[in-house]
Amino acid sequence: MSSAPIVARPGHNARLSPTGQAALAYARRGWAVFPVHGTRGGRCTCGRADCGSPGKHPLTRHGVHEATKDAHTIRRWWRRWSWANVAVATGAV
Repeated sequence: MSSAPIVARPGHNARLSPTGQAALAYARRGWAVFPVHGTRGGRCTCGRADCGSPGKHPLTRHGVHEATKDAHTIRRWWRRWSWANVAVATGAV
């Protein structure tokens, strides 16, 4: 996981969704985050009718193992998946 410091720049987060902005705020608190699927109309955004974890499974290939505090990575993820939920990595890293 990256521990690069978060440097806020005025207006730099203006294009991020509210969840992307929340992800950056969590990272500023020192919490490593990663994007997970959301729900729409009661169904998971993964599109699988039989999804066993609606709105809670990772969008990245390695999920929690990719959790980061790196602002650049967080911005890239939420520009790609603006609708994503935010997951916070907990426990030992």
